[in-house]
Amino acid sequence: MKKAFAVVITLLLTIFYPLVCAQETTVEDGYDGAALIDIGVGGTNIEATGVNCFDYYRFGSIKFQFPHATKKTYNAGETANIIAVIKNTNPYPVVQGNVWAQVYLINEESGSRQGSYMIDEFLVMEDLYLDTNQEYPLSFEWYIPENSPSGEYYVALFFQEARTFNLAGLPFVNHVYGAVARFNVKSSYEKQIFYIDRNSVLLNGDHVILRHFAKEFEPGEKINYEVRIINTTPEPLSAFVEYELYRWDSSREENLLREYSKKRFVDIDANSDEIIKISFTDLKPAAYLLKIKASANGWSNILNLRFSVRGSMGRFIFSGIDKFPLVKGDRFTLFSCFSNSTDWFTEFEGKATAELVTADGKLLGKAEYEGIITPKIIAMKKEIEADEHYDKLYLISKIMDKEGNLHQKVTIVYDLSKARSAELIENYEKEKEKIDTAETPAPATPKETQTPKPSPKPEPKQDYTGIIIAIIVLLAILFAFIYLKKKNR
Repeated sequence: MKKAFAVVITLLLTIFYPLVCAQETTVEDGYDGAALIDIGVGGTNIEATGVNCFDYYRFGSIKFQFPHATKKTYNAGETANIIAVIKNTNPYPVVQGNVWAQVYLINEESGSRQGSYMIDEFLVMEDLYLDTNQEYPLSFEWYIPENSPSGEYYVALFFQEARTFNLAGLPFVNHVYGAVARFNVKSSYEKQIFYIDRNSVLLNGDHVILRHFAKEFEPGEKINYEVRIINTTPEPLSAFVEYELYRWDSSREENLLREYSKKRFVDIDANSDEIIKISFTDLKPAAYLLKIKASANGWSNILNLRFSVRGSMGRFIFSGIDKFPLVKGDRFTLFSCFSNSTDWFTEFEGKATAELVTADGKLLGKAEYEGIITPKIIAMKKEIEADEHYDKLYLISKIMDKEGNLHQKVTIVYDLSKARSAELIENYEKEKEKIDTAETPAPATPKETQTPKPSPKPEPKQDYTGIIIAIIVLLAILFAFIYLKKKNR
């Protein structure tokens, strides 16, 4: 029990953040050296802002359900088919998702201390949009080299957002997986034709236990690794060896420090070994990953070595919004988590921002922190109300020191056109139409119009004056006629 507990604590302390505080931890060790760790990462600095990162970000919130190979046993030279179901258990969508796979051969000698032999690593898929509680079927193939030795193998799976934020497993830390799919291989080869000896790695002359603490160095301190490559065949072997130094991890090409990376052929005598020596002296403060890969005759071995140089190097753990797409009037939260990433003790004065920008460059909302950035995880958030409908947004997160030196910039693109759910898009269109209809006043229904009846004109009063005058005139003429007639008689 004590031994198992020690292994768990060791794994927690090698996590990618300098200070680690375990939450619920379970270990599945059905295969020696192939432990599946489900952990919560980080120690939080809630006092800085009053916000707890883990109210929003949950390591392990992407699940690989039912991971398995389609056959229990394959022959060397066949193709293994790996199947799983990816599920987003977050209460918000995950965008630009990518899946990594690492293939391992069980290290039967000391797998629990040094981990198994990694023989391949590759990107399975990327740009996956997963809505809340959405599931997506995953299926891919891996060709089993013809000179693969008989033994127990497994494929480890990891999920990131935009090759930056880890939501299932840590591909740069030995044996912290999102899930594993196991199978056996039958072959005429009993052992690897060559391998990088995980059990004899030296760092500054000291034997390294790969599943223990990542070593920390002071700036300017010399760092010397010695790694043995062993040829198990009765013939000389020429191995192509490349070692690459990355700042933080190998997920993004821009993390590669080309000036410290080399490639060369190494000739190894029959049944013998060669020692590779790698040295660094002038590295800046950061967490580093040294990846050593050796290949020959179709067979490969990969060794990941992690260390850090103490000092100030801020890094985001996660940034996101808890609702997307948005219709006008939607209220939602922009949140972001960050810390110093090099060691357990260094603090520095700096600034972190997370800006939500529309497709035409308008700032929709911004979360900001300025002050002491600690190894403990600091979180910030901003409540926002959508002033329009949005089906594409850019979340741009930056962290810098007080001098303005940029430590990290991450851009996450929320794009509804990438959604793999017709129902989500259809529901969004319905919501838009509903809002638009409610906001548009209906045209007034015209009342039935009637032709107004003209007002009756008052009847004119009869004027008899003219008639009377005419009668009087006629009578006068008549009397005058009568009078003249009598006079003429």
